[in-house]
Amino acid sequence: MSDDSNKNVEVRKRKRKFYKECCAEGCDFSEPFKMVPQKNVNQKEEVKIIKNPIFEEVSRRICKDKKRSNFNCTSCNTGITFYWRDGWDSNIILCNKCGLRFEKGRFYCKKCSYVPKKKEKDGKKCCSKCLYEW
Repeated sequence: MSDDSNKNVEVRKRKRKFYKECCAEGCDFSEPFKMVPQKNVNQKEEVKIIKNPIFEEVSRRICKDKKRSNFNCTSCNTGITFYWRDGWDSNIILCNKCGLRFEKGRFYCKKCSYVPKKKEKDGKKCCSKCLYEW
């Protein structure tokens, strides 16, 4: 191998090769085993919004801080979650728990935007949070 091909490769003790970047721009999608420096635990980290290059829209929101973020769930109003999910509209952001419930049932209160649990929805004719009829 020439010296030019080795400048983007870092070899560790276990003889596994870790590519620093796949292209001239250095995209994040090519680093399955990326070396990340340790950060201060008390330092607050912003929410990273990942854009899907195929659809060119926001597909998911990962919160690395896990304590607090700049989003609030539309349904339960929490600000603490590991994963933010898109709701039924472009401006609706749901926490992981409410987002999974919505994706499974595709059901929410039209008045207060609450995503009910299965027990709350089955056999009842109104929202348990605002008493609005389904």
